[in-house]
Amino acid sequence: MAVKAVKTVEEFQTVINAKEICVIDFYADWCGPCRLIAPVLDRISQTITSIKFYKVNIDNVPNAAVDVHSVPTFRFYAAGEKVDEFVGADEASLKSKIFSYAGQTTRGSL
Repeated sequence: MAVKAVKTVEEFQTVINAKEICVIDFYADWCGPCRLIAPVLDRISQTITSIKFYKVNIDNVPNAAVDVHSVPTFRFYAAGEKVDEFVGADEASLKSKIFSYAGQTTRGSL
């Protein structure tokens, strides 16, 4: 599954209230590190099917980005609860965190 854009607060609420784990990338178009890490998340989303991947533009949907103070911020949700958060564009750390929730190890060319 590709990373899907969340465009409304209502859609955001639906996404985070789903039972399965999801990762939401809070980003901004003007953010250089956001542009660098986005292709990494795209590649991971094509490989891992046990997690859903979404992105929220903080300028377009600010009410979904409550308490996001830095971008990129990656939040992990399950059944309406935030279960984890990662801030920054460190590729190895992001992969490690995502793979830990997916029950996989970091290997290969991702």
